[in-house]
Amino acid sequence: MIIDGASTDTSKSVIKKYADKITYWISEPDSGIYNAMNKGIRRAKGDYLLFINSGDTLYNTDVLSDIFEQVAAKNEPELVYGDLQRVFPGAHTDIVSMPKTVTMFRMIYSTLAHPVTFIKKDLFDKYGLYREDLRIVSDWVFFLKLIIERNVSQLHLPIVVASFDMSGISNLNYADTEAEREKALNSMFSAEMLRILHNFHRYERFYNKKIFVFMRQIKQLILKIIKK
Repeated sequence: MIIDGASTDTSKSVIKKYADKITYWISEPDSGIYNAMNKGIRRAKGDYLLFINSGDTLYNTDVLSDIFEQVAAKNEPELVYGDLQRVFPGAHTDIVSMPKTVTMFRMIYSTLAHPVTFIKKDLFDKYGLYREDLRIVSDWVFFLKLIIERNVSQLHLPIVVASFDMSGISNLNYADTEAEREKALNSMFSAEMLRILHNFHRYERFYNKKIFVFMRQIKQLILKIIKK
């Protein structure tokens, strides 16, 4: 499916060229990225949804079959996600591996890459569509709600799913992105809860510094020697 925002470049001619391979497409004005995505969600019939923005691509032609061969054997988790290739200006690339488990702190301080995440369609039916009052981080807010409030089942597969254009809106507008994240957090948590979360996160980072990990390992070794 392709949802195009009334592009004035050659997008529509390319879409029409491959129309026989497209289930559904539309080209009309929209109010933003998430308005377009919500149009696609309402039309979609599949069990899982994956969002690939203009400028991004699937990593290779075998990604979908590789992913769903494994998903079928894993009792269809609600979120299935792989790894991401980042494509920087000048064609430099790298691979970002997603964590085995996405935790609350991962979501608050980082994110789950949208173009590598397959989302069960019924999650949108249960918990609503993307917020259209946010321009940049509505997918992050949706994931945050799923991970923290709903404890949805998740599966990481070590397969590179998509190539992500690093010149996109979320990378070019860092200040706007952070402002939207702060706005969303303030609407979801009380000031006291955010203070507790931030303090715990600082403590966790301090506690897991290499020197302290090493000291705990030495302590365990000493205790084993004493017991002997």
